[in-house]
Amino acid sequence: MGTTPTTSINAFDPNLKVGYVESWNAGFQREFAHNNVVEIRFVGNHGVHEWRQVDLNETNLFESGFLTDFYNAYNNLLIARGGNILNTNSNNFSNQGLPGQKPIPILQTALGSLTNNSSYATYIRQNRAGSLANVIYPNATYMGRLVAAGYPANLFIVNPSVPSGGSYLITDWGKSFYDAGQVEYRRRMASV
Repeated sequence: MGTTPTTSINAFDPNLKVGYVESWNAGFQREFAHNNVVEIRFVGNHGVHEWRQVDLNETNLFESGFLTDFYNAYNNLLIARGGNILNTNSNNFSNQGLPGQKPIPILQTALGSLTNNSSYATYIRQNRAGSLANVIYPNATYMGRLVAAGYPANLFIVNPSVPSGGSYLITDWGKSFYDAGQVEYRRRMASV
């Protein structure tokens, strides 16, 4: 059976270990007054090598260079709007040659003439880099332009053949902690 866009792919760490839990408790009991007892206890446990699923298809904004492009686009938009990002006289976040503007090769390649798009300018104005990346990588036209320009198909996500299903690694990197203090007071029933 072949993969479809919603198929999830799971890989297991070859050094996967079986998890376990270490538990401990200590208590101190003391009688005070007649027929009264107080007990103070510490209870704790620590889970080691617990299995967890790591999503490898999280959108990569850092190593891809996209975030640098995104911040340059923000700066370009700010300059195009005359220094007031809320001024809506321009939605153009490309390098128009104005003083201080910088090139945005990834965005320019992927979006082409849409670097004047009001929706994309809103993502930039609101500092929503992930939202703009999530518009580009599932779009066959945008990614086709990037791949044709020499960018890797996995520029944004590790496994672009399953963008909505996910690619996961099962590891034993998980751990947990539980610590609690308990206080118990008991009084023996006394005769009347």
